[in-house]
Amino acid sequence: MFFVAGILIASVLGTFSDWVPGLSGFMRATRIKLDDGDIVGRFSGIQTNPNFYTMDITIAIAALLYFIGSKKHRWFDYLLVIVLLGFGVLSLSLSFMLSMAFVFLLYLIYKIFRLTRLSFDINVVLRGTLVIVLTIIVISQISNLPYMDIYFQRLGAGGFVDQSLSDLTTGRSDIWSDYLKLYLSDWRIFIFGVGYSVEAYNLRQAHNYFLELLVHLGIVGTMIYLNVLNSIFKPFSVKIKGRMLCLLPLAALIFRGFGINLFFRDNFIFYLIICTLIMADYDSPKDLRRPGNGAINEK
Repeated sequence: MFFVAGILIASVLGTFSDWVPGLSGFMRATRIKLDDGDIVGRFSGIQTNPNFYTMDITIAIAALLYFIGSKKHRWFDYLLVIVLLGFGVLSLSLSFMLSMAFVFLLYLIYKIFRLTRLSFDINVVLRGTLVIVLTIIVISQISNLPYMDIYFQRLGAGGFVDQSLSDLTTGRSDIWSDYLKLYLSDWRIFIFGVGYSVEAYNLRQAHNYFLELLVHLGIVGTMIYLNVLNSIFKPFSVKIKGRMLCLLPLAALIFRGFGINLFFRDNFIFYLIICTLIMADYDSPKDLRRPGNGAINEK
């Protein structure tokens, strides 16, 4: 909740940055040029990068959806999801929109699966159909908003055949290609990586967490790094069965990792904390187990 509150406060401050002494000078507006020549600004709260800003929002929404789906929510959690989505849309981030489609799709699949497992009543089918119809109606209405038109321009909607992979990925595929060429250019880089910095190779930011790991750490360092991360989640993975929704924030983190830098990102540790807290959100303290020790004995 504090994480969500921080995002909302930062978003409000970013909205009224001209009214906050010294804040407007600190912020560096991010702009994009559309095909018709128009230049529009991208909202990022009080951060300077819309992608990092929406990364925070992605994790927050995934966590809120977990509480909503687990019936541990409060009435205003729905409102928080809507407000966070609104601020995220203002960022004009394609990766954010794709990640939200991915997160909500996983959530919808989980809910349909749970409903059909609990009951094969015709009412379940009718409710599911109603939700799908309402979703289609909402999407069709949202697509008429001016901001949605900008998204479609960035995607090249209506002319996918003429769009290159670089256009569809907003230049990311070219960067990924450069990183892969560097990674495969030398066996020492392949095994041990290049170390902390890639400035000597004239590369831009990778925009891919997993490519970052391979290029900076090599295959050996990446395996060690991922093993350390696995040791963080392993104690909380014992009771995942039957609680798959608790993996939603982690799934969102992995999905966004394919299009954003996270290796040197300070907020990455907070993402890990949120993911582990959600995974550890058992219904009862008795459900918490320690690896190799069985259930915690209570006296």
